[in-house]
Order: sequence, then C-alpha cells, then structure tokens
Amino acid sequence: MKEINVRSGELGFCDQQPALFSTVVGVCVTVCLWDAVTKRGGMCHYSLPVANADSNTAQVANDYGSEAIVALLRKFNQCGSQLGNLQARVLGGGDLQYGEFTANQHIGRRNIAIALRTLEEFGIAVLGQSVGGAIGRQVEFNAGSGEVSFKAIHCDDFSESLLQQVPATNRPADQLQIKVLVIDPSTSMRNLLQSKIEKDPDFTVIAQASNIKIARQVIESQAPDVITLDLDTRDPQWLELIESYIQSYQTPMLIITSLQQQDSEDIFKALDLGVFNYIDKSSLVEVHGKLKAAHQSKRYLQQALLLSQELAVEQKSFDANHHDSALVLLGASTGGVDALEVVLKQLPASTPPICIVQHIPKDYSGSLAQRLNEVCAVTVCEAVDGTEVLKDHVYIAQGGRHLKVAQLGPQKLVLRLTDEEPNNGFKPSVDTLFHSARKVKGWNMVAVVLTGMGRDGAQGLLELKRQGVFTIVQNEASSVVYGMAKVATEMGAVCRATSITGICGAIIEAVVRGAKKSRHSGPAKDAVKVRSN
Repeated sequence: MKEINVRSGELGFCDQQPALFSTVVGVCVTVCLWDAVTKRGGMCHYSLPVANADSNTAQVANDYGSEAIVALLRKFNQCGSQLGNLQARVLGGGDLQYGEFTANQHIGRRNIAIALRTLEEFGIAVLGQSVGGAIGRQVEFNAGSGEVSFKAIHCDDFSESLLQQVPATNRPADQLQIKVLVIDPSTSMRNLLQSKIEKDPDFTVIAQASNIKIARQVIESQAPDVITLDLDTRDPQWLELIESYIQSYQTPMLIITSLQQQDSEDIFKALDLGVFNYIDKSSLVEVHGKLKAAHQSKRYLQQALLLSQELAVEQKSFDANHHDSALVLLGASTGGVDALEVVLKQLPASTPPICIVQHIPKDYSGSLAQRLNEVCAVTVCEAVDGTEVLKDHVYIAQGGRHLKVAQLGPQKLVLRLTDEEPNNGFKPSVDTLFHSARKVKGWNMVAVVLTGMGRDGAQGLLELKRQGVFTIVQNEASSVVYGMAKVATEMGAVCRATSITGICGAIIEAVVRGAKKSRHSGPAKDAVKVRSN
C-alpha cells in the first residue's frame, strides 16, 4: 500500500490504488473523507480557518479550512462520487498556545468550527472526531478501508514530532531550492531558524542579516525568493524596508516574531503593507508550510499591487455625480461571506446603493451585516421592508426572506421583503432580486454574481444583461465553489469575469462608464464578448 504524508496546506486523494495517509496536527485540523460506495478516500490538512483576499491559488488557499475542504470535495466530485455517500472524520484543533501573541486567537477552536460547519453545509455525516485538548495528534487514514487511527502527542514532544515528518531524501538535481533570507537581531535565533528551515530540502538559507543595512545588501545582490524577518519596534525603518522591497522586488515576506500581544499593531501594519503572514517564534512547526505558501504567492504579488494602484485611480474618479440613479445588485452563496468582505472593504465611503443576497440561514444575516459594517467604510445594514434605497448604503437580505427592489418614482427605489416560496431552492434568492430589478427604469445598474454552488442568479443575470445592464462574475480561480458564476458564463450572461480582488474595481469602472454614456434604448446584443482578467 502506498504511504503518503500530508503536510499543512496539502491535499491527499486516492482514486485507484489504496493508500495510507498520515499527518501530524496541533492547532491544525485534518479532515478525512471516505466514499463508502466507491472506496475512495482523501485527506486535507489546514492551519487557519478562513481564507483571505490573498488566497487565490490552490497552493496558498489550501492552508485554510474554508478552501481546503471544498477543494477536497471537488476531487471526489470529479471522480463521480455523490455527496450522500461521503463520510467524514475530523481530528486536531488542539488547544495549544504558541506564545502570548496567539494566546487569545483560539485558532484550534476556529479550525474545528469551520470543518464542522462546512461539512454540515454540504450534508456530509461526521462519523467521528477527536478534537481540542492540549495535545497534538499523529493521524493515519487507510483510504482503502476508511479506517482512521491516531496517537496523542503531548506538548513537549509535539514540535520535534512535526519536524521529523520531513523526509531526509536527496533532492533531484533539476529542482531548484527556495532561497530564504533570515533577518533577526539575535545570532542564536538566526541560527535556530536556519536549522529549522533547512530540515526541509526544498529550502536553502542563502544569508542571515542582523540589521537593515545588511538586509538591503543581500536583497539587492542575491534576490531571495522569500524573506523571514523579526520586527524591531524601536526602529521605524523596518516598516519602510518592508514597503519599499515589496513594492520594488515583489519579494514575499513572512514575519517570525517575538512581539507580545500588546505590540500587535506593528504586525497588522506590516500585513497591511503586503507581508504575507506571521508566525510566533515560540511555534515554528508551521514554518515550512507558511514559507511555501509565501513563495507560491510571489507570482500574484505584482498583479495585486498593480490592482491596488488601478483601484486608487478609479476611486478618485468615482465622485458623487456617478452615484445618482446608480444601483449595484450582488448575489453570493458558498464562500460568499468572506468574498463579500473582500469586495466591500475595498469600496470608498461614498458609493451607489448596493443590494446583496447572500444565501444565509435565518437569524444570521443581522450579525453578518453588523460584522461588515464594522470593517467597511460604507454603511452596511440588514434590509428592512419599505426602506428607501440610499446611496452610501449596502443592504443585506434577511435570511429566510426574499429581497426585491420596487420603483416608486424616477429617482426613488424602496426595498421589499417577501415570504414567497424558495426560488431555485433558496430563500432569499439571487434570481428573485435580479428579476425585480428588471422593472426598474432609468437607473444605471450593475449586477454581480460571486462564488456559490448551484445556478441561482444565472438566469436573472442573463435577463438583466439583455436589458443593457453590465454584468460581472467572480472567476473560477478565486471562487470557493465555481457554480453560479460558471452557469451564468455558460449561458452568455457575463460581460466581465475577474478575481475576487478585482470585483470592486470592475464595479467602479462599470458605474463610471455607465454614468458617462446614455442608456441603451433597447436590449443589448448577445454578441458581447466576456472580458476576463
């Protein structure tokens, strides 16, 4: 039987020959899925619960539970497995503390919660779980029989056990190692990091640097693939180095820090400047997975920087004149909660009104609106029946009720909440919102479909496009589930497809362009080509 080790951010899947999957998890979680009918099995191993805006590739995204579990389900779906035949075991999510900075993050608990929630959403039975507790777990999964076993690893032994996972094999000559620059003021810490990093043959530490001057020389002369650095809060030049070298060299950076929780503001400043992620110095068990994810993100860093620059230019031209009689309609499903945060956080405070249908259970839409309102410049609120649609506001449909827009005059729209039967199996339904907007006259509308399973919204998007509305969908690469957008694309309902980080810019561009030209007197031609970026 083939033996396969699954490390953080990796998936293992067996379709033909039986395999024995193994892994070691602490705060991380592993989900083992088995098809009882076809005898297929697969395992994912992730370290964080929910993907962020930078997670647009499988190599990066599979280190997040919201992405990894869905990616594993895709493997089963591609081989013809039915969701109803799948069984799940969930292990890990230990209550392990890696220093004061992470002490209150509850990553283990959040990892467990995302696994159970995602599996429940897809209707997959969890037949067993071993989660929580102040232990790590060494897990084995027989993909031929579906049997799962584990051995508890106590805190003192856990770090060394994970490091021993790395196979001590010779590296093929045709594979290049990932070049790492280690920046840290402590000689002993730099040596420890180099020793830990080079336990994985994929990496080589090309240099160490104790100060900014040496770091600059190494970056400019040796062009490292990834940089690890500790932040020195006494010297503001560190943040300047981060900003200048991410902008100039597009070199991914990973913070390996000893900062305490009260100093966490510096870490968040660094993350805002483009640093990929951070690890607490007292927990280096995830260093290899994080370094590989950072390296994989390099090819997308330049694209993201250009996008932010383009978006800044577009926002400057996005003045109040463009908001008059403009309306944005947006639908999302699986993966949409996080996708909405990415889109709405990029919007300026002054925007056209936005009406959103997110497939969400009853009683959850209010908390979603509150959460988004706290992190976004725009005003986000739960939709209330009879409310006038106002600019600078985002309206989230109530869970369990359909959301519609109704026109009371040339310049006045109101929200209507109804209790009709589910549409396409959903209530609220994206199609119901889109269909109601067909009756709106004289408004510059943009319609958007994000990540989600099924086809809700596709038909409504097509009908709006035929009336001259500019339509946008999230592309496959950045979607948690490429379902609704895929159906819309196949139907010819899409004017533009873009990544989740490009949706906001696409909306702004469409609103500005629509405000500058006269409205179409009739339905748009179906020959409009899909624009993809």
